[in-house]
Amino acid sequence: MDNNNKILSWLVHEMRTPLTAIKGFASILEDENYSEEEKKKFLNIINWECKRLELMLENISDFDSLISDEKVIIRKQKDIDVCSLGNKCLEIQKIFSKSKHSLVKKFSHEIIKIHTDPEKICQILLNLLNNAVKFSPNGGEITLSIKLYNDKVIFSVEDEGVGIPADKIDEIFEKYERIDKNIEGKGIGLFIAKHLVRTLGGKITAESKKDQGTKITFFLPIE
Repeated sequence: MDNNNKILSWLVHEMRTPLTAIKGFASILEDENYSEEEKKKFLNIINWECKRLELMLENISDFDSLISDEKVIIRKQKDIDVCSLGNKCLEIQKIFSKSKHSLVKKFSHEIIKIHTDPEKICQILLNLLNNAVKFSPNGGEITLSIKLYNDKVIFSVEDEGVGIPADKIDEIFEKYERIDKNIEGKGIGLFIAKHLVRTLGGKITAESKKDQGTKITFFLPIE
């Protein structure tokens, strides 16, 4: 596959989440059982995802950097509340999760502010949440945790899925790596997450037990 086709393939992979979210929340807006306040929240998510799509297309060179294993350029950083962003990502993930999955949040504080790129954080979290759902075919809890620790913010996504064999745990962040070939995917979601975490000055790790689940954790500096 030449580089242009790889870029297209990776772009399609990353665009699928916002497109599905937009479609899902647009259909919910037609449901009269939701309050005006709830619909306003859904509209906010639709606008957010439209903005993410626009940025992906504007910054298509990011995918060339990812494929070449080079640092992605961070174009826009600002002070954000990562707990509020985490809540938004959980709302988006509900569109993809089946009823047998229970999405849980564990935040150490109501507000945790850091200076970073919010779109990149959202991209990382949604890749990790999507991956957790995909590798939990029998359902169970998927937990998003965010907490402060010294001068870092620690994010983790934990599932109760199929788990990863001990001899494969170091391979899951590699490009095109698919531990379970029976589960659909391109093998690039965790690679993208790792690359973006590294670009933001952080570190990502994984721990897992076969048939018991997986926990992916990443650390980001507050400043």
